[in-house]
Amino acid sequence: MDQLDRINGASNSFEGWGGEDDDLWQRIQMIGMKVVKPDKIKGQFYEGNFYHSRDKNPNRKKLLNRPNRKSLMLNDGLRQVNYTLESRVNYNTFVWLLLNI
Repeated sequence: MDQLDRINGASNSFEGWGGEDDDLWQRIQMIGMKVVKPDKIKGQFYEGNFYHSRDKNPNRKKLLNRPNRKSLMLNDGLRQVNYTLESRVNYNTFVWLLLNI
């Protein structure tokens, strides 16, 4: 969780599809961390059968190009959400968190 805390999690500003993964990448780069991608076999992840909207976020480019990104990162993310950690499971390549929000 250290790394997630350092980037203040993911932005709460994104809706729909598009841009949130780019924003997360930018947050990681801003604090000098590296993204290491595992090979295709180790990097596979099954997310289950759930519905998510494929409607593109019309504001995604505007959100990604906001000025003062680093200060925004500190004020838009995990620390601005009220939640309770219900359980945590550490795996070799990721951590699974169950949150009550």
